[in-house]
Amino acid sequence: MLVHHAGKSGGQRGTSKKEDLLDISIALDRPKDYLPEQGAAFTAEFTKARHLKGNEAESLEIVLAGTEEKAQWTWRTVELSNFDRVVSLANEGLKANEIVSELQINKSTVSRHLNRAKSEGLIEDSQKPRSNK
Repeated sequence: MLVHHAGKSGGQRGTSKKEDLLDISIALDRPKDYLPEQGAAFTAEFTKARHLKGNEAESLEIVLAGTEEKAQWTWRTVELSNFDRVVSLANEGLKANEIVSELQINKSTVSRHLNRAKSEGLIEDSQKPRSNK
């Protein structure tokens, strides 16, 4: 196991040679809408994943939560986390382009999540995604 920190650009520091023999490399970062009150919350992205395919290689959002008596790790895919955030922001009245800016995710991802949420009845008709033509 090799543990090191990222450089100013967000990528690894120094030569990439130290990672040549690794099967898996994981980058940890804060969620886009992270607040310090959330405590230990971060995303884990597989930047190198030999032998991992499909769902096994999905990025995760990981949170340490609980009470003073018991701490508990929870995790879910970043995709599901983004879906929940999009639904929440849409129900607060934000439009698609505002959600894109708030979460710093791709416009097509927001549109896909809004369409799914609408079909599942998770957002009101008034929150229907609109075309920005």
